[in-house]
Amino acid sequence: MVLAAFASVPLLSASALAAAPANDDVTAATVISALPFADTVDTSEATASAGDLDCSGLEDTHTVWYTITPTADMLLGLVTEPQFAAEISTSIASGSPGSLSFLQCTFNTTQTLDAKAGTTYYIQLASAGADPGGLIRLGVVQVEPFTVTLGLDSTGRIDNGVITIGGTLQCSRALPPGSEVVVQGTLEQRRATGWLVPFHSAAGCPVTPLRWQTTVQVLAGTFVRGRAVLTATAFACDEFTCATPRTRTARIQLR
Repeated sequence: MVLAAFASVPLLSASALAAAPANDDVTAATVISALPFADTVDTSEATASAGDLDCSGLEDTHTVWYTITPTADMLLGLVTEPQFAAEISTSIASGSPGSLSFLQCTFNTTQTLDAKAGTTYYIQLASAGADPGGLIRLGVVQVEPFTVTLGLDSTGRIDNGVITIGGTLQCSRALPPGSEVVVQGTLEQRRATGWLVPFHSAAGCPVTPLRWQTTVQVLAGTFVRGRAVLTATAFACDEFTCATPRTRTARIQLR
């Protein structure tokens, strides 16, 4: 995980914050040769140069550079964590110094890059305008795609007018707590219709079945004990990517 990689990278002391960083210029970009990658850099003494990428629309200042050339097609995940820096842009270009092709940029702390084998990419971290820069942690990881599997219980419960349904949920790789994992859908029975109060998993999405359960908000009609049609969709996203939503429809028994 990126955070685990960061844990081994100590913050720089104040006495070390005096010189321009070694990767101040694109021609001296730090080479990312293995993943996961983590680095802490101080940009307060970094400078701007001709050929720097412009993400903010203002003058990008205090720029530092990294470069990576994947040996296989992969989805890369980038995390930037400013420490004592107001706002940092992360820009990505392909090509070579002096002839870079701008691809994308963001002021968010995370972004992904659909990287192609043999293509050289340059990553620029920059502050904008009068921002003084500061310590920045950069992490780069290979993002593995994943799938989500949704299971539906064959029965539901009506108790004093409250309808409860549930099932199971799991992912092909574990998503940590804080990931966006949701189940929502509808319930129908003759002329009665309702929608599932969205279930949010605080535990993330494990590789073993996780029990989910929620109630039904009745929109029309009255549900009674007997057969009903449940349609549910599971959504799962980590900080970098999302699984293809999984929808299932089943006849269930309300008891």
